Amino acid sequence: MNLSIRLKVTFINTIVLIVCSLILTISTYFSTSKSIDILSDTSKSNLTPSIDQFVSNEDYNKNIVDSGEIPAQTVTEAAKTEKAKLATTSIIYMLAVIGLGCIITYLTTGKSLESVKKLNDEIKDISEYNLSKKIKEHGPNDEIKDLTKSFNNMLGRIDDAFESQKQFSSNVAHELRTPLAVIQMKIDVFKKRKEKASEDYEKLIQVVEKNNNRLSKVVDELLSISNKDNVEFKDKINFNRLIKSVTNELKEVASDKNINIYIDEKIDSDNSKDFYGNEQLLYRALYNLIENSIKYNRDNGYIKIYLNKDNNFINIDIEDSGVGIKEEDYENIFKPFYRVDKSRSRKIGGSGLGLSIVKTIINQHKGNISVESYDSGSKFIIKIPYN
Repeated sequence: MNLSIRLKVTFINTIVLIVCSLILTISTYFSTSKSIDILSDTSKSNLTPSIDQFVSNEDYNKNIVDSGEIPAQTVTEAAKTEKAKLATTSIIYMLAVIGLGCIITYLTTGKSLESVKKLNDEIKDISEYNLSKKIKEHGPNDEIKDLTKSFNNMLGRIDDAFESQKQFSSNVAHELRTPLAVIQMKIDVFKKRKEKASEDYEKLIQVVEKNNNRLSKVVDELLSISNKDNVEFKDKINFNRLIKSVTNELKEVASDKNINIYIDEKIDSDNSKDFYGNEQLLYRALYNLIENSIKYNRDNGYIKIYLNKDNNFINIDIEDSGVGIKEEDYENIFKPFYRVDKSRSRKIGGSGLGLSIVKTIINQHKGNISVESYDSGSKFIIKIPYN
């Protein structure tokens, strides 16, 4: 049975009131009855001779009546009568108190729940179209006001999530639409030509292949971000070997810009405790970070990689001599499709998902990643706890 909060509170308070009233009434009744019995016994002990004497002796009988004295049996009957009256009166008063208590509880509960009703009415007006609307905080600093503040904070987080999702969807659409538009344009130009040479076919194939690869990369990276389930973390990770493997693969890319890569290892693989995770994902995270440091670095620059352990954490710092990052972009660079310099990013290539994938992988390993940047160069700081 569905009851309103007001009725539920009234019902609970009524039960408590009934129990308390019963205990109070019963204890009062027995206490008063005991007092009546004591008074009755005292009166009987102070009375004149027994009822037999009272009945058999008319002269004595007349003197008792004239003196106002009452025989013992009459005192007992009077005590019983008073006890019966006491029981009846106690029950009547108890029922009256319970009834009055129910009415008062119902009325005061309704008054107390007015702020809840106002809050409920305002919440009903909120939809996905006005999540930025804030609920007014009425009344004193009580639980209802705390609830209102918490709800407003939750609305803010939901609104941010909706906006982020809208932006994400818009960016995805843009990233997918651009190569498709290029392919379609090239096909339209190709179809308009009456005479088609073999070179035209080759150019068309090159454009289609290039943009198809771009589409495939975007789709793969989107799947990497969204695929958080069913990931196993059972691989025994050797970070020394993992970092060397990544840098060896990127050595040729770094040499094209004459960038030197230094690795400072302070973890003894033989004596350090085992770390378990997903080696493929961690490889990709480190690959994306180091590749980014190469892409956005200066010619003849450097990349320094520091690997050490601190209590229960693995620490990896990747420092470069690149273009640097503004402080206001520290958090934004980990968002999908965010680019600090859009024109530069287009020339270099990439979908803008690399750092977002890195953050997702690090978070999957219960770690965190942050960035520091100065006049030139940046440092990415990774901390991953032992599991």
